[in-house]
Amino acid sequence: MKILFLVPLIAISFLFNQKDKDKPTINWMTIEEAYELQRTADEPKKILVDLYTDWCGWCKVMDKKTFTHPYIIKLVNKNYYPVKLNAEQKEPITIGENTFEFRKSASGRGGMNEFAYLIGKVQNKPPSFPTIIYLDENFKNLSPVPGYMTPEKIEPILKYFAEDYHKTTKWPTYQKTFKSKIKKEAVEK
Repeated sequence: MKILFLVPLIAISFLFNQKDKDKPTINWMTIEEAYELQRTADEPKKILVDLYTDWCGWCKVMDKKTFTHPYIIKLVNKNYYPVKLNAEQKEPITIGENTFEFRKSASGRGGMNEFAYLIGKVQNKPPSFPTIIYLDENFKNLSPVPGYMTPEKIEPILKYFAEDYHKTTKWPTYQKTFKSKIKKEAVEK
């Protein structure tokens, strides 16, 4: 009798897992992998770093709502080497000849990896979470963008850096002229 009950349960579980495997996802990698790809590629991409912590609630919401949106997935995978970086990871990060260590905070509670601090700080203040950092094709920091981002909010930023508008157009001007594909999709539905 137990077997008769388990067979349909296993089949349903398999179908749900199969359905999730068919969904597109962002091709997350480590910062070391992105650095190597950028260094060795014939046509390197920019790097997008999702700087998060395990305790950050808005980071988890962004993972579920923003980084699962089909258009955002497409934009990120096409234009960036996407990196997930836990700011509080204890393992050292090695970029080229440089190794970045975890440093405890002055209070002795918590801490942050030196690399996460360097790329995520805004005006010499420690990063908040989540923060999305955009690095150019030469590993130069274009901008850390702190805070929770909906798909509609991150879309123009992704395109601004991916399509090199940052080289010719100030952000406020770009924002005024930006046409969202996400908003257009929502209206057409």
